[in-house]
Parts: sequence; structure tokens; C-alpha cells
Amino acid sequence: MTEYQIAQRTEQATLYAHAGKIATALGPEWSVRPPRNPGEFDHYAEIMRATDGASFTLTGANWNEKDKYSARANAPTDHNGHDLRTYHGEPSLPSIKFARSKSPTVAAADIRRRLLAEYEPVWALLCARRDEGNAYRQRINILATEAARMIGAPVEQTREGLTAVRIPYRDEGITAIDIRRANVRPDDTGSEIEITVRGNLDTVRAIVAALKGGN
Repeated sequence: MTEYQIAQRTEQATLYAHAGKIATALGPEWSVRPPRNPGEFDHYAEIMRATDGASFTLTGANWNEKDKYSARANAPTDHNGHDLRTYHGEPSLPSIKFARSKSPTVAAADIRRRLLAEYEPVWALLCARRDEGNAYRQRINILATEAARMIGAPVEQTREGLTAVRIPYRDEGITAIDIRRANVRPDDTGSEIEITVRGNLDTVRAIVAALKGGN
């Protein structure tokens, strides 16, 4: 192991040890997430709250601020594992810096006062947006699955997490009907499914007949 690697390993160990002490000072619901890539040099430690998954990342500050740590709040993720973002005009995810010389107890109090106080409403906002999106996709999937049952078609999941209904046309794998989106009102009345049909006229007639029949 080179001197640089030894230095990196030492820095990582120091960071994780300090993060663990800060998590303990924050309370029993907080802990340090294990390294995502064991054996590699992580320059950050993620401190997570077990009750709801809220977390912040502890890293060294900029190269010219070697005497400081940086704590940055993390966003919840969507169904694809992508971080959710706030919109223009909404509060952004907060971040702070604090001196490495601060004890874990003082650092935790600083994080609670300066970071978590601003983080809580943003986290709640993004979680509500995530839950709303998940509920919307679930309702779309229910509608599309019912339409698939009516026309005797198989279903599959799209990248967007929606249910698509596909019928091979003449065994050539060409999509004859593709149900992807729906406008679902909050009270579940007047739900609409957007259907794209590709195929010959007989295929279209058969699909329309099945949908009209409500079988």
C-alpha cells in the first residue's frame, strides 16, 4: 500500500469514527450506513435516521478548508432510485460546515440546530411528493391491468414504473395496444386511460368491442 493509500485509509477511518460518534450524540434512531463499496476509499459517511430514512452525508470540506467537515442533507429517492428534487421557489436541501475540532456532542447540536431544522420540512415535502407519485402509478396500474383483463392481454412494467399492456401482432412482436398513462381524479371517478393502438383494422375493432363490452 502506498503512502497516499495509507493516508486515504486513515482519513476514511477517522471520518467514519467521527460520524459514528455524531450519530450516537444525535440519538438512538441515528446510525452510520455501512460503506456502499467495501474495500474502496469512501470520502464520505452517510448518517441515517432509522424511523423514516432521512439522512445526511458527512464529508471533508473543500481542499482549502481541511480543518472543516461538511454535512449535506439527502433527498428521498423515487421508484427508480433517483433523488427527488425541489422545484423553483421551494426551499432547497440544506448543507452546513463545521470545524473538525468540535466534539461529537457539540457537532451534533450544531447539526440539529443548523441542518436538521431546515431539513425536516424539505424532507416532508419531498416524501409527500414521492408518496403521491407512487399512489398515482398504482392507480394507473390498476386501470391498465383491468383493461388488459378485458382484452386478454399480458402486462409488463415500463421504466416509469407504469403498467403497459402489449399484444404481439402476427407474432412479430409489434405492439398492438399500449396502455401507459391515465388521468386519475382524486375521488377515483371519471378515470381515463390513454391507449395507443397499432395494428390492422380487425385488431382495432376487436379491442374496441372488448372495451365496450366491459367483459
